[in-house]
Amino acid sequence: MLFGKFREGRTRSSVVVVTALLASSLAVPIVSLSSPSPVAAAPTVSSASRAGAATIAALRFRDFGAQGGQADILLGREPGTSPQTSVQFPGATPWASDVDYPFVITWEREPDPMGGPTLLPRLSLGLDTPEPQVDVAAEALIAEAQQTPPPWQPTDQAINVIEIGIWSDAVATDPASVTLSGVTVNGEAVPSSLTVESTGDRVDQRFVITGFTASPDAVVAGTLRLTGGFRVSAEASKVEVTFRADPPPIIELTAPASVAKGVPFDVTARVDDPALIADPVLTAEPDCTIAGLTATPDAAGTTLQASVTCSSAGVASIGVTADDGLSPASSTAEVSVVNQPPGVSLDASSTTVDVGGDVTLTAMVTDPDDGDDTLSCVFDPGDGTAARDAVVAAGVCAVTVTYTAVGSVIPSVVVTDGDGATATDSVAIAVETAAEPGPVDPGPVDPGPVDPGPVDPGVRGVVASGPARLLDTRPETETTDGEFAGVGRLDASDELSVEVSGRGEIPIDAHGVFVNVAVIRPASRGFVTVYNCADDRPLASSGNFASGVTQSNASLVDLSSGASVCVYSSAAADITVDAIGYLPVESPTRATGPARLLDTRDSPTVDGEFEGYGRADAGDRIVLHVAGRADVPDDARAVYLNVAVINADERGFVTVDACNDPLPVASAGNFEAGATVSGPVLVDPDADGNVCVFVSQAADVAVDVSGYVPADGVTSAVEPARLLDTRTGKATADGVGATGTRLAAGQTIKVAVAGRGGVDTSARAAFVTVAAVRPGARGFVTIHSCDDDRPVASSGNFEAGVITSNATLVQLESTGAICVFTSVGTDLTIDVTGQSPG
Repeated sequence: MLFGKFREGRTRSSVVVVTALLASSLAVPIVSLSSPSPVAAAPTVSSASRAGAATIAALRFRDFGAQGGQADILLGREPGTSPQTSVQFPGATPWASDVDYPFVITWEREPDPMGGPTLLPRLSLGLDTPEPQVDVAAEALIAEAQQTPPPWQPTDQAINVIEIGIWSDAVATDPASVTLSGVTVNGEAVPSSLTVESTGDRVDQRFVITGFTASPDAVVAGTLRLTGGFRVSAEASKVEVTFRADPPPIIELTAPASVAKGVPFDVTARVDDPALIADPVLTAEPDCTIAGLTATPDAAGTTLQASVTCSSAGVASIGVTADDGLSPASSTAEVSVVNQPPGVSLDASSTTVDVGGDVTLTAMVTDPDDGDDTLSCVFDPGDGTAARDAVVAAGVCAVTVTYTAVGSVIPSVVVTDGDGATATDSVAIAVETAAEPGPVDPGPVDPGPVDPGPVDPGVRGVVASGPARLLDTRPETETTDGEFAGVGRLDASDELSVEVSGRGEIPIDAHGVFVNVAVIRPASRGFVTVYNCADDRPLASSGNFASGVTQSNASLVDLSSGASVCVYSSAAADITVDAIGYLPVESPTRATGPARLLDTRDSPTVDGEFEGYGRADAGDRIVLHVAGRADVPDDARAVYLNVAVINADERGFVTVDACNDPLPVASAGNFEAGATVSGPVLVDPDADGNVCVFVSQAADVAVDVSGYVPADGVTSAVEPARLLDTRTGKATADGVGATGTRLAAGQTIKVAVAGRGGVDTSARAAFVTVAAVRPGARGFVTIHSCDDDRPVASSGNFEAGVITSNATLVQLESTGAICVFTSVGTDLTIDVTGQSPG
């Protein structure tokens, strides 16, 4: 039963209110007061009020002096807005000064019509009124409260704040004071008392007891003493006792679910509680560091922000703790820390070696995890001999291998970090038979001058022109004649017709044109196709690209049925087109519409041959028949191909040749793991009309033909041969051009071509493949005749750190050399694949 009991005393009646306050829905553990709170060692008394809880129940006893008093019992959230019943009783004598009035507050459980026990407050104060009136009123109140919605819901919520408020009039000439003392909670004494004096003619003060945690069943006792003069007013004097459950801080912790090892990530924590006694604390473990921690307080709480870096793979625990002096709170988040695999680039001291000669294999190793890993190196010499371990020191590991058998070998290296992640790279090496000294030459015989006879000026094959820009879709750009400049970025699947004949050095009657097409910052992975606008767009590509990466590719396009070429892009991108050469009307060399001859994927080819061939493994060499297919004659002297490598497993290269043995030390293109790249090549088929496509790493491959040189043509392919390599310790076909010196940004060098690598001394133009190796930034390379100024055109575009290659047709200067310009610092290689006297 809920009741109030009032004992006899020399008092006039005064108001007593008992209020239980709850937090929202945040549970606070119920801890016996005999177990010290983690916040304070023992309960304390102060006058600092704590807000933030809602009123659940109240028992009020008010004093009207000689007119009597009134006891109010309320159930609900706020007085005046909840069910309540009042009991009237006759007047009593005033409070006596300097008399101790003990009080005891307990809780009782009453039956609840909803089926559970109801926890209700009970008060005993050292005052008294006629017993039957109070008891009857209390019973009536219970019945009314249970029938009047909203019903009061019982709770076992722990309490951690008690407020005892005193409000009374005082005689101005006789100041009053109120003393609270002897407070106990479940027998645990509050080791202090507090006296509050009136201000003017009012006593208006709260005593706040904190530093404990107790269930609502707690028994609270103490003594009130009023000293000085008090008088009755129309507003009545009153005393309130309030229970509060101050909720713990609310923490919202935000951290990513997964991060890369060694890479900083942002953590944000919002702590809602206006009564924090200190800034919240952020922790991160294991092996994590916190940087840039800031705490920004506001009226409702505090916001934490920090950058965290974790150096061990696994699961990191990010934690936040906050303390409001009563109920500490914490929150944690688990973050998956993912190891980043290492990187490796393998070089050989020589890519051609005699049997029995030594080759030093050097791997440049990088660790994206800030060097936290322990790295190991294992080399496979590629000749069937046992693998060899090597120590990684200062980012380098190396071994020396002696090769004892003739042939092509592909040594590789596997780098493993401390978390088991691996990276691999390989390089091709030709092991050759040592040259025999042969007979001694008895001396030169002067055969006398030889008259080569007249040169027929009408017989020309391919004419290299000075590179000239024919199209640039970007704003505020230039072309060779102002036409097709700034025409606007192409959308996905857009097609643009570009007039070619009669522009730059391209004659009106040219029946083929060599162009270099650059795709700039494409919106997604895709391909570009360049073809004669008089034809339907073929099932072939003139270049492949990755999202956001600027790439370029050369292509031979037929002009026999029109003066324009059409440029199709599968993804939104900017496009530039540079003319680099042409087929004069009298040239026997022919451009064909691009046609697919090979696709290892489940995709069609022009005639159904070599389609769905199957993905190539690392080191595979595909024998591809080209003669007699897609308008290529059976006796073609050479073919123009575009070779695409698709979704390679690792970084590597592709070589296309006439199926010679050993494999030539040259590449038709370089690629990165996962990338799709393509490049053109001029290659002469073998006696059976075949060419061979070698890939150093597993990948899909597609090959398109765009033209050919007939049997009586003067343009010819040569065995791919390296003419320039700026990397340290690298070789060229004849030892010339192995500079070992990386090019600086803005540097131009001259490279001799005529008379080297199978190119005739009388050649006027050459087909070369240029590769930028680990460039320092995004940039481009331009190759041109040294007789001319460097044109506004590019022979290849590349991204920082990415090995990128492209083929181009270039006119030789009068001495047989070419000039090579790079816009950023990089290593370069140049391989020659064909020549033309025109």
